[in-house]
Amino acid sequence: MKKNRLLLGMLALGAGAAHADSSVTLYGLIGTGPAYVNNVKGSHLFESASGLIQGNRFGLKGREDLGGGMSAIFTLENGFDGNTGALGQGGRMFGRQAFVGLATRRYGTLTLGRQYDTNYDFMADTGAAKLFGGNGAHVSDNDNLFGTVRFQNSVKYTSPSWGGFSFAAMYAMSNAAGDFANNRAYSATAAYRNGSLKLAVGYLQMNHPNAADNPNGAAGSDYPAPFSLFKTSALGPRTALVDEQQVIAATASYAIGPTQDNLVYSHAKYRYFDGSHLRLDNAELNGTWHITPDFYTGLGYMFTFGRYEELNQSPKWHQVDLGIDYLLSKRTDLYAFAIYQRAVGSASNAAIFFMQPSSTKSQVEVSFGIRHLF
Repeated sequence: MKKNRLLLGMLALGAGAAHADSSVTLYGLIGTGPAYVNNVKGSHLFESASGLIQGNRFGLKGREDLGGGMSAIFTLENGFDGNTGALGQGGRMFGRQAFVGLATRRYGTLTLGRQYDTNYDFMADTGAAKLFGGNGAHVSDNDNLFGTVRFQNSVKYTSPSWGGFSFAAMYAMSNAAGDFANNRAYSATAAYRNGSLKLAVGYLQMNHPNAADNPNGAAGSDYPAPFSLFKTSALGPRTALVDEQQVIAATASYAIGPTQDNLVYSHAKYRYFDGSHLRLDNAELNGTWHITPDFYTGLGYMFTFGRYEELNQSPKWHQVDLGIDYLLSKRTDLYAFAIYQRAVGSASNAAIFFMQPSSTKSQVEVSFGIRHLF
């Protein structure tokens, strides 16, 4: 521990020596508590769950002033299990984020490395799951607005704000010789902010994201999402993987006093290697209310409507997220959230994200715990 502190101190000292306005910051978050799920493989589950309210992490952020309004920046962010100490994101040292780049107030920011797509950057903070609902994402995080898939080998540009308008674009390379489309991804998102109003619209595409012959491509081993219902075709033996996934998303957010209301819509389209197709539309309405400066609550409803053209099936899911949070200090809070999901139509199982699918059409999860930021 003393060696680690010494190393961090040397890093910070070295950065400070480069320029008076340069810095290196160590930061992190850990949250854990018990969770109950009423229907997992036909039985109840009660477990100590870490990182459900927000992914555990620690990281380093750095900025060096290069002069002329330009800075060099970097982020190295690790994910871990607070119960076991195990590395997250497939055992990566810095699996959440790892990028370096240049930033200017006038021309924007260019970064390279392992990063989130641009839809996540602009829209994630309007979803119930990120605001208060723990792991209550859209079914299987089919639109990636929960940020399950991060993109390796990526180059991303984010513009400054011009009169409230801004945009970003990302291209994540396959790194495959002679096959640029084998496990690549790209996204582009535009946003407008004016006071309490925030609007965003964007597009994400992944080509052959779970390519077994190219695990070092854009999606790496992040794809598919844990316990995904859509990772293979619904036809025949269910061995056909995803050839292409497209996502179109739009969000709107408006704050009035202590309340904030959010609308989220996304359309995800899967194309499988056997030629079959699946369309999923997600519609969400959620809101938060700061009852006092230290206590707030949130409630969200989402409806997912699917369509398998080749099977003439329409799976559907209803989901409700409820959360409360109480701040003990600026860095420590107590949280609780509940998720209810109901499968209807041709959907045979409820499947709350991160949890194994229910053996019936309904599933409930309740969790509470403590979170600390440093």
